[in-house]
Amino acid sequence: MQGGNEPLFGWDIVGGPLTLMALEAIGYVMLTLLLETKATRALARQLDKLRVAPFLLRLSRQSTGSASRRRVVHNLCYVRMPE
Repeated sequence: MQGGNEPLFGWDIVGGPLTLMALEAIGYVMLTLLLETKATRALARQLDKLRVAPFLLRLSRQSTGSASRRRVVHNLCYVRMPE
């Protein structure tokens, strides 16, 4: 087996895959930073409220018992999540 005259970091040897991996790494870091912004956290909170709201509504309808139980359900419905 004889070595060729191609450089190791030539596009056909390592250059192409190395460039693509670097671009993927930059893209993943940017995506992670985007997902950690205040706006996306607020959107996630709103989606959580929409997902949990039907359960809390059913729970509040079932809470014909003590006032303390109704107060707990009310606090669950209207609590602000920390940012």
